[in-house]
Amino acid sequence: MQFRRCRRLLKCLCFENIIYDALRICRCLLIDAYDYYKLNSDFYGNNLLITRSIDTLSGELLCRFDCIEDELAYPNNAFMYMTHIGGLPLDIRTAYITECFEPLALYVSTQRNEDIPREHPNSRQPSLFDCLNYIISLYGQTLFANEVISDILSCRTRQIVNNRVQLMHLKNDMGNKQLLDDKERVTYSRKLHILYRLIILQLVGLNTSSFSDRLTKMAGYWERYLCEQEDTHNG
Repeated sequence: MQFRRCRRLLKCLCFENIIYDALRICRCLLIDAYDYYKLNSDFYGNNLLITRSIDTLSGELLCRFDCIEDELAYPNNAFMYMTHIGGLPLDIRTAYITECFEPLALYVSTQRNEDIPREHPNSRQPSLFDCLNYIISLYGQTLFANEVISDILSCRTRQIVNNRVQLMHLKNDMGNKQLLDDKERVTYSRKLHILYRLIILQLVGLNTSSFSDRLTKMAGYWERYLCEQEDTHNG
């Protein structure tokens, strides 16, 4: 049972060296998981790797993860499917990853015993836009620092949400209010991918300050990627 819980956590968080080190401990149980993520996931790589240490795993952490899994089974499964299976279009992946943040935000707000701030105060339920803004305000200040500095965070959040609305509701009248090209979809799908795993880490009780420098470097990498792609296109 302990190994099965460990395996589930590895799947959700996709830690490269944790998988590798765990293989040396329980090779027969995890070899298929390692091969799968190494070879088939285009969300896999050094610039998506939050932590490298096997020391983060513990019985207490796994128990907390079990509790989170009970509450977040559907978004966690959707997240893993969209980030770990090959062959799906990037815009579909980005839309489904975005959708995962609504139940996650509701779970976080319940744990914090607070309401999610709403764009329209009279609305009965927070929208996906509200949920994503709420999550980024709590956990995404490093990953979305450039958007905050440039005063475009609200615009980017709206574009990310509209990308999901367009695809899931088959709308073709979104104008220029969604992510417009692959470079933006790549950048923000990766940022959301990192953000989701970061939140899970914090919810299970890990002190994420130990890899804050890592997050800053990853955020910088994806900002440079976006700028370089724009320069190449404009050139």
